[in-house]
Amino acid sequence: DMTDGDITRIRLKNWERGQRTRLVESLMAEGTKHLKSQSYSPKKAVEKFTEVIQYDETNVDAYVFRSYAYVQQVGPTSPGPAITRIYLPLLEAALSDAKKAVGLAPENADAAHHLRIALVRLGKLTSNDELVRQAEEARLRAAKLGYYDVFYKSIFDRYDIKH
Repeated sequence: DMTDGDITRIRLKNWERGQRTRLVESLMAEGTKHLKSQSYSPKKAVEKFTEVIQYDETNVDAYVFRSYAYVQQVGPTSPGPAITRIYLPLLEAALSDAKKAVGLAPENADAAHHLRIALVRLGKLTSNDELVRQAEEARLRAAKLGYYDVFYKSIFDRYDIKH
């Protein structure tokens, strides 16, 4: 039998979960706003997605967007020893987030795509990269099952971010 105390604890837990969900949604909205506004600020976006991850460490979208924002801070440079050395911390952070996203959702095309981008930017993409191969296989399996036709829409489209 449940006591009044048990019921109160359950209600409190549900309320806290709801509060956390609303906070995460609000932080995601702020982070994506920094990626698509005129005063485009990938640094501020990174801060917001970092906050999201502090509240929800399984938020795949936050890891993908933060990976993207790290790479955006580097700009459109081609990989070379000097460039890579200067931007190494940002690119390593982008790679780490993309790996985490692929680990959480291997069938997620955005995660696989950003893993590939981070590896290319670091000059580390090799045809035998196990993680990329696994992500690609999972993505193809999902496509064969028809997920992309019906359900899949890039998070960049969902949040209306041009990239």
